[in-house]
Amino acid sequence: MKYRVIAFDYDGTLVDTFRFHVNTIGRIVRECGACASKEEIARLVGIPLDAIFEQTLPKGKNEEALLKLKKLYKNILPSDWQNMKLIEYVKETLDELKMQGVRIALITNSHRDLISASLAYFQLDSYFDWVLAAGDVMLSKEERLGRIQQEAKVEKQEVLYVGDTAGDIAVRAGLCGGEPRSAQSTRQGR
Repeated sequence: MKYRVIAFDYDGTLVDTFRFHVNTIGRIVRECGACASKEEIARLVGIPLDAIFEQTLPKGKNEEALLKLKKLYKNILPSDWQNMKLIEYVKETLDELKMQGVRIALITNSHRDLISASLAYFQLDSYFDWVLAAGDVMLSKEERLGRIQQEAKVEKQEVLYVGDTAGDIAVRAGLCGGEPRSAQSTRQGR
């Protein structure tokens, strides 16, 4: 089966942003008067930001934290970029997919300001036919993937979703209409 659309998660799949998120979210949490440890923040990275703030901030501080984070994303410092790293062979992989005529999508729970700046910084912005970031539309990753499938006018089995977390496996399972399988059971053909 040839995939006509391949959709990627961003954080941890194309770019290693873990240290960046731990540092920036930790900074915002401290500025909003909470004292979550780096370890606590690290355990939460990967879930939507509003959920992280609900778990770490005093009640009523979420909106303030989101506004501070958006401002920070618009003014990323050179030292912040040092906490992000392009995953090895990403550009070569995207080049090869484009040469094969595959349409490429990006579906992420990161905010648009960060994604736009990061795609430009790593010179990835020209690869994507679709970029759907958190806040662009109020849809889950599964629903955003379904929207791309409809816009591309392809069947579900012609779409591949690539991610790095258990939640991403669930997105793929939704696309296939099945139950999530672990990477190990998938490799073993179960």
